[in-house]
Amino acid sequence: MKKYSIELLKQYHKELFINIVLLLAVCVLSIAGPVILKNGLNDIYNSTSILKTLFKYACVLFGLYLFKFMQNRFKFWFGLKFKKNEFQKLYNEFFHMNYDAIQDKEPTYIMERIENTVQTVFNFFSASLTGLLVSVIISITALCLIFTINKTLFIFYLIQIPLQYIGFKKLLNGEKSRLTLLSKDLQTKRAICKKNLKVIVSSPENMKQLADKKGIKDLIVNNFDCVLNAEKKGNQYAMDVCVILDFIASTLKNASYIIIVLYFGTKIISFGDLAFLMLINDMYYSSLSDMLNLQIDMRELAGALDFVDIDLRYNVESNGNVRIEHVNEITIESKSIGYEDNILLADVFAKFDVGDIVFLTGESGRGKSTIAKMIAKLNLNDGVKINNYDIKDINNEDVRKKILYISQKTELLPTSIINNITLGEHYSDDVLDNLYAEPFMDKIIDLGLDTEIQENRANISGGDAQKIILARTILMDPDVLILDESFNSIDFETGKDIMTYIRDKFNGRIIILISHSQEYRYLCNKECKIMDKHLIINDIL
Repeated sequence: MKKYSIELLKQYHKELFINIVLLLAVCVLSIAGPVILKNGLNDIYNSTSILKTLFKYACVLFGLYLFKFMQNRFKFWFGLKFKKNEFQKLYNEFFHMNYDAIQDKEPTYIMERIENTVQTVFNFFSASLTGLLVSVIISITALCLIFTINKTLFIFYLIQIPLQYIGFKKLLNGEKSRLTLLSKDLQTKRAICKKNLKVIVSSPENMKQLADKKGIKDLIVNNFDCVLNAEKKGNQYAMDVCVILDFIASTLKNASYIIIVLYFGTKIISFGDLAFLMLINDMYYSSLSDMLNLQIDMRELAGALDFVDIDLRYNVESNGNVRIEHVNEITIESKSIGYEDNILLADVFAKFDVGDIVFLTGESGRGKSTIAKMIAKLNLNDGVKINNYDIKDINNEDVRKKILYISQKTELLPTSIINNITLGEHYSDDVLDNLYAEPFMDKIIDLGLDTEIQENRANISGGDAQKIILARTILMDPDVLILDESFNSIDFETGKDIMTYIRDKFNGRIIILISHSQEYRYLCNKECKIMDKHLIINDIL
């Protein structure tokens, strides 16, 4: 059994027990109705007895649907609790994946898989798994009661269990893995399609500027085709199995009806037995069907559990035990920086101390962002030390609190301006009042701190977005601030004002500015330039 499924069974055993109890009540009442009719309808000429029997049956029927109502309400409550908890848990796993794995699998794809996984797992644990127990009890109880009526009928019903199970196995015939693979393939392609569609429609400017939208429409259609073909393969195979099983079950069930009627016509069974067998027949075959279909549901579950155990947890980022209170120096010493097939830098040595404002420049794709992400412990590479400790040995939380990396792709969240500034953290009124007193905050306050940021920052300018990120930076109060092409989307004057403010505000920290624009160079005291796969460091006078 998968590790994640064991965790769920331990965490939600009480809820699963309550669900089973409610289902068992439904189960008992479902069987009690036919039993009451069986015992009370034998004397068909006694109207008083029949009326009492029908009254009892009506009471049981009322109780049955009352418990069904309670079970449905409980299932909705359980679903809300389960999905809320598991979404939070899996997103926490997502946040702790290593940076390269997130980039490789793509964030939106992971998000779609998380949504699908939570829904699939909940459906299995709340319905399929608990329903299996009820189905087994109904089947066994039905067989015991049928045994008391007629032993030949009992044998007929009993042999259908191995016959249908063997038929199911024969249909899959060693291809259980195929159904699992088809299910995993469908889940993967569905998530990729949704991810691609979100990326396609995320830029209305691109869409509106296309005179001929055939290309983008074809791209959308191709994504849908990919999913539809996967659905066709997976669902068609599963449905073929279900249809054949349904045909077998329907044939046997209809044969049962015929045998029951013949037995009644030949007076082998009584009228009460007839009523009982007619009602229990559907319940018995439905239970058999549920038990067999569980095998198909488990294929869907396998893909979801593999995503959690393999994609999320296998790629968890490593964490160190060394705790630091402040960053006093950063050292990079490495023979090579880059990837197996692409060495970006060789024989690197750099040391940054408190008070350094570093201008890191060089051609695109030469390793500037790689160095920045190494310092922020996003990309792990040998040779980075903080306060003479290997960065791999330092606690991740301390690194993220003390080193802030802001890239040109840093986005605002679809929430209020104040939430974008605080990121949900609680700050005292004094801290917030000091922030609001900063001169650059006047425009932000005028916009309204409760203003909701629209998708793609459609309702604020690039300069205002930078000021919101600046306000966030001040509250986070890092020891090291890395600005990776952060001013690309705004004009130079606005960028210069913000950078000047940062230089003065974070005086006595370490600031690393990555930029192609030489205009920012004069604000720094040290230059790191990448040339011919080497890092050349000079003081700026």
